[in-house]
Amino acid sequence: MRAGVVGRHGTVLALAAAAVALRLPFLGAPEGADEGGYLAVARQWHGAGPSLYGHYWVDRPPLLIALFQVASAFGGMPAVRVLGALAAGVAVLGVADAARRVAGHRAAVWGAALAAALLASPQLGTVQVNGELLAAPFVAWSVACWLRALPQPLDSQPPGELPAKRPGAAPAAFGAGVLAACAVLVKQNMADPIVFGTASALAAAWGTGAVHRSVVRRAAVGAAGGLVTGLVLVGTWTMIRGASLTSVFGAMYPFRVRAAVVLATLPDQGQAQRFGVFMDAWLSSGVLLVVGAFVWATVRRRVPEPVAWGLCALLVWAAASVLLSGGFWDHYLVQLVVPVSVAGGLALGGTGSFRRRELGRLVPALAAAAVVLVALTHWALAWGTKASDRGVGAGTAIAAVAAPGDTVVSLVGDAETVEASGLMSPYPYLWTLPAQVDDPHLTRLIALLNGPGAPTWLVPWNRPSFPPPTRERLAAVVAAHYRAVGAVCGHPLLLRDGVTRGAPPAEPCDVRLARW
Repeated sequence: MRAGVVGRHGTVLALAAAAVALRLPFLGAPEGADEGGYLAVARQWHGAGPSLYGHYWVDRPPLLIALFQVASAFGGMPAVRVLGALAAGVAVLGVADAARRVAGHRAAVWGAALAAALLASPQLGTVQVNGELLAAPFVAWSVACWLRALPQPLDSQPPGELPAKRPGAAPAAFGAGVLAACAVLVKQNMADPIVFGTASALAAAWGTGAVHRSVVRRAAVGAAGGLVTGLVLVGTWTMIRGASLTSVFGAMYPFRVRAAVVLATLPDQGQAQRFGVFMDAWLSSGVLLVVGAFVWATVRRRVPEPVAWGLCALLVWAAASVLLSGGFWDHYLVQLVVPVSVAGGLALGGTGSFRRRELGRLVPALAAAAVVLVALTHWALAWGTKASDRGVGAGTAIAAVAAPGDTVVSLVGDAETVEASGLMSPYPYLWTLPAQVDDPHLTRLIALLNGPGAPTWLVPWNRPSFPPPTRERLAAVVAAHYRAVGAVCGHPLLLRDGVTRGAPPAEPCDVRLARW
C-alpha cells in the first residue's frame, strides 16, 4: 500500500523535496530586516506590555509572531530559514493536490514543478523568510480542501440534481476555512483562499436546486471553520498573551490604510526605484505567460467553470494585492506563486502526448517550462552574488562589548540590528514605516533620547524617511547625548555619554547570498 502511494505520487514528493533542497543554500544568506524584526518581537512577547506585542509594535497578525516564536525555540535565525524551506515544500504538495483534484496527475506534476521553482527564485524575493512564504502552505492546502468539498464533477452536474455524496466533504470544507483563517493570521492580505472559495462557490451554486443547497451548506461549514480558528482559538490565545483583539485588528487593517496615505504623500523614499525592480521581476519571471496559458485553456473549456471563476478571481486579487501595497518590496511577489502554479497545472492537465495535430497544446507547456527555466537561472546566478550584511554586523559588534542591562535603538529601521545585538529596544518601532505613521515627527523618540530611559547604544541610518526639520531635531539631540565609539563597514556606532564600553570589533560587510 505504501509503495503504491509513493509510486503514484513519487514525482510530486520529489518536487516537494527539491523545493526544500533548493532553499538550503540560502540558510546563511544575510538576515533580512523583517526576519530579524519578527524574531526580536517573538523572543520578548511573553505577556502584556506597553505596546501591541509586549514591548514592540508591528503591523502583522499574531500567528506570524507565533511561528517565529517556534523558530526562536529551535535556534533562532537558522531555524527560521529551515521553517521557510519546510513551508515551501508543504506549499508544493498543496498546489499539487489542488491541481490533481481538478485535472489529474499531469496537472499535479506541472503545478508542483512551477511552485518548487518559483519558491526558490531569488528574483521573487524568496531568500528571506517572510509572511507571504509562511502563509503559502495554508493558502495552497485551503484551496485543495475546498476543491475536495465542492460537488464533483464540477462542470457536469445536472441542474437541480442531487450531487453525489462525497466522503469527507464536510470536514474538507471545515478544514478549508481553518486553513484560510490561518493564512490571514500569518499575513493579513493573504485572503486568497477566501477569494477563491467565494468565487468558486458562487459559480457552483448558480441557479437553484440540490446543487445550490449543497454548495451553500459546505460554504457555511467552511465559514464556521474560519470563525472558530480566527476568533475562538487564535483570538483567545492572543488575549491570553496580553494583546487585545481590537489592537491587533487595528494593526492589521486600519494601520495599512494610514500607511498607504503616508507613502503616497511623503517624498519618494525609494519606492520608484523599487517599483522598477519589482515590475521587472514580475514581467521577466514569465508568470504572465502561465496566466495567459490558463486563460487560453479556460476559453477552450478545459477547466471546470467554478474552478475557472475561482482562479480568475484569485489571480486578480493577488495581482491587486501586490500592486496596491505601496512599498513594492520584492517578497510581495511570493503571493502570486500558489495561484499561478495551480493555474499552470490546470492549463497542462490531461494534455496527453504532443502529437503534431495537438501542436496548440504546446503553448501551456512552453510557458510553464520558461517560468521554471527563468527561476532556476536566477537561483544559479545567486551563487556568485554578494549582499550587504552590515545591519547584522552592527548588532553583532555591539553584542560583543555590551554590558548586562544595555539597550539599543536603530534609527529608524533595520530591525535585524536590534535582533543581532541581543539587547532590548526601549523604542517600540523597529521598522521605519510604523514610526512614520505613528510617530511622524519623532516626538516620542526624541523624548526617549532626552529622558532617563534613553538607550545605551544608537545605530543611526542616513535615510530621507522623515522631513528635514524632523531629521535636524533628531540629529541635534543625538549630538548632545551620544558619541561615536566604533564603526562597522564605515557605519558609526554611538554610545551614550557618560557610559564606558570597549571598542566594538569590526564585522564583515558582505556575505554570499547562496552557499552550502
